[in-house]
Amino acid sequence: MLHRKMRKIHYDRTTIDFENIPEIFAHSRKDSETIKNLWANKKVAGIVLARDEFPEENITHKARDIFDIYRDMQTHHGTTQPYMLSIDDDKDYFKVSINDVHLHAFYLNWPIFMAWNRFIPGRPNRMKIRVVIENWESSEARLRGGRIEMRDDHVWVDVFTETYPRVIKANFMDMIPGKTYTIKELERDLPDGIQLAPEYAKRKAEPLFIVQKTLKSYIYWQYLKGRFDVSKFADIDLASMNFEFKEKKFVKEGTVEQGMFLSKGEEEKMKKLATMLGKSYDDLKKEIIASRLKKAEEDAKKVKPPPPAKK
Repeated sequence: MLHRKMRKIHYDRTTIDFENIPEIFAHSRKDSETIKNLWANKKVAGIVLARDEFPEENITHKARDIFDIYRDMQTHHGTTQPYMLSIDDDKDYFKVSINDVHLHAFYLNWPIFMAWNRFIPGRPNRMKIRVVIENWESSEARLRGGRIEMRDDHVWVDVFTETYPRVIKANFMDMIPGKTYTIKELERDLPDGIQLAPEYAKRKAEPLFIVQKTLKSYIYWQYLKGRFDVSKFADIDLASMNFEFKEKKFVKEGTVEQGMFLSKGEEEKMKKLATMLGKSYDDLKKEIIASRLKKAEEDAKKVKPPPPAKK
């Protein structure tokens, strides 16, 4: 039975309560106990992986205990939560951490196999830990209008200390739009007693978070450089307005012509915008189309022509 020394637990996504580590019990697994038979008896197979002088331990758990662990792993604890494991009612508990949870092939919320790592302080304990952004609300990147693109928010680390944080906090105070937070920056922000796994030695430039540039960040940058131009901003703003135009052919004075049209819903939106800006609907439509054509021409000039074919 999975239980805790205290009933009331304060769930925190950034710290671990090491004075109140959950305890979990297991039994040695017999040769006749297959995964299918265990599942029929509401049990789950498990293993404590061999490490240094400690041999491999094949064990079984009650299914409800593993379901509780998997639920907590998905919501509060993650894979960094330690547990105190006892096998065959042995009073000598030892600390373990989650290595992996194997799920059912069809019922993806059903764990059918549990793998544990024996936690030994002072030695490298492999663990998958989440990376979160610290002080994003007050960071320079957010003030300048940056937008976060997440590439990966989990990394493998080696933990050497008895206590460690639940997550690693990435310092974004010096980040600005257009910059990338990589493994190299994360290594700078690692707390004491935690090191990146050796496989990251040649992956220091791998991005974790990218601070994307936006229209607001562009205006802020132009303002800092003293090159803010209202007319330039108007062109960019009008060209980026999310009105979907469709090209259609129509007959005018006996000739077939092609023009840009909006749906009825889009027309209503543009009419409201024209009223707010104090412009006529037709003038605003012409300005937006002209801005888009101008932007398309500028983008076309930036594209380099393909090199001539070799004879």
